[in-house]
Amino acid sequence: MFKSRIRYTKEELDSLADTVSAFDNKVRILILEMLEKRLRDNARKYHTIVKYPLNINEIDEKLQEKNITLVEQGIRDHVNKLEKVGLIGKIRKTRNKEGKPLPQAVNAYYFNILAFDCLMFENQLFAEEIQSYLHLYKKNQELKEKYDCVITVFTGFDKSEVLTINEDERGYIGRDMCYPPDRYGSESLILSSAYETVTERHKPHLEVFKEDGVWYMMDNSENGTFISNKKIETGTPVEIPNDSFIQLSQGPQSAVLYISYN
Repeated sequence: MFKSRIRYTKEELDSLADTVSAFDNKVRILILEMLEKRLRDNARKYHTIVKYPLNINEIDEKLQEKNITLVEQGIRDHVNKLEKVGLIGKIRKTRNKEGKPLPQAVNAYYFNILAFDCLMFENQLFAEEIQSYLHLYKKNQELKEKYDCVITVFTGFDKSEVLTINEDERGYIGRDMCYPPDRYGSESLILSSAYETVTERHKPHLEVFKEDGVWYMMDNSENGTFISNKKIETGTPVEIPNDSFIQLSQGPQSAVLYISYN
């Protein structure tokens, strides 16, 4: 971790506040997501920025696919906010997405990954968190040399807590309001009651086990378990992708676990 904290100047605080405020609107987040996906899907393919930006009409089409209808000026206002704080960039395009000439040049917008990276790494508030994730990942990988499966808590009050199990063991994960240290065995990961949407340990939110050479998890919870924001089926063993993040419920009282195995 960092040894000393750098104090923000007023200009830096104002800039950070403006940038963070750009995320306080659902439509702006969706616009960022669609532009980021365009970048991810096309940047390496085309190696030129002119191929993947979207103009206002194209952004409108994609929003309508998500059942969001706005007047043109409304979309422009959202785009201008994102551009003002540097999260998206703008170029002039003379051709449409089919490559045909446009009657006149139009503005098109792209996800500004450089500005986004600067937001994460130049602000100590975020950079320290990134450092902590790297530390947790390193610790997880070191433990995997001794155990078959390592589960590390990546968020919340119990961040850095670890459950290690071997292939002949079954791991149980849940929270408990108050428990003596010897109430549960070493195969249990007991989470703080602060994770309010995680199911309690007496009916484990999640079970992790190996069967026929495959690592599985089974959700027994009230609020669900998610992989990449997709809810897995309750009460049914689901194969665990190696080196993956698993979320117990969703929202600020949820818990994110990192699971890796041999």
